[in-house]
Amino acid sequence: MYRELVEAIRQSAAVYADETGWRIGVLSAWLWVFTSQRVTVYTTGDRSHEVVVDILGRRFRGVLVSDCFTAYDAQALEGWLKQKCFAHILREGSRLEREKTRGAVRFPRELLPSGRGLIRISTFSRDSGHDLVAEFDTALGTLMDAPGLIIDLRGKGVGGTALAERMAGRFLSEAFVYGREHYRGRLPQRGWQLHLDYRVTPRAPVYPGPLVLLGDELTMSTAEQFLVALVDSGRALLVGRRTAGSSGNLVKFRLPGEGVARFSTGDFRRVDGTSIEGVGLVPHVPVVYTVEDFRTGHDPDLEAAQELLLAQGAPGKFGEATR
Repeated sequence: MYRELVEAIRQSAAVYADETGWRIGVLSAWLWVFTSQRVTVYTTGDRSHEVVVDILGRRFRGVLVSDCFTAYDAQALEGWLKQKCFAHILREGSRLEREKTRGAVRFPRELLPSGRGLIRISTFSRDSGHDLVAEFDTALGTLMDAPGLIIDLRGKGVGGTALAERMAGRFLSEAFVYGREHYRGRLPQRGWQLHLDYRVTPRAPVYPGPLVLLGDELTMSTAEQFLVALVDSGRALLVGRRTAGSSGNLVKFRLPGEGVARFSTGDFRRVDGTSIEGVGLVPHVPVVYTVEDFRTGHDPDLEAAQELLLAQGAPGKFGEATR
């Protein structure tokens, strides 16, 4: 049966491969997975390209989809059709951007040809070593006169909720409780409480114009809560694709053998009581992002956001700083 599964995976048009550390007693090994639309094969071994060849064979004619680990680009696999995981491509692009700017620009901003402003939030991480709120304020300060603003949170995730709330405070005129996190038990990491309210407090000067947010399937955790605060307050509209639905708020602890486990301690719910865990946020304006868009550098999300802002006519339709 196993060899039949291996033979079936070899005939697949596309195979997704990945590997992770695996302990066998006191020995270190690697667990590999190769999966197609219909077949999945697991195997253990070392972390060399020979495992790929052993499973897929030397004459594999499909497309190998993987991360950027060197085993997938070994000389023995030269000539194979390959596709790198989009998440890793985006992560590598972010790394190159940081290196290019030497970390100086964490909030790239520009005035678009449409006259609307754009800010790309690159991180909410408290470990950046920079005053992110001050840098965000500087970016926003250059676009305060723009008649509409787009904030790009695609591909963004973990970080400090308190930092995100302070940034969101630049768009609200009144305090807004945007959610409550419930805990099954009292934990010291959560102040021994059974629930915690999440609130945005206004910070002057408040940007008064209409606001559109960009999100996608890689928008998660702190970035999702930033979206919730501004969407549920009625301050902004969301454009793009359904977000990841991973609110997180994780607790981390060590395991024997240098392992690490993380688990979510809280059930974050929006003001209407709905959970975002495993559900995410559904955009007001859904946009399909295609392989052709990626190949040509076309950004349909940004295009749709600008069209939405340009169609915004008389005040009061959406996005004014009334809260």
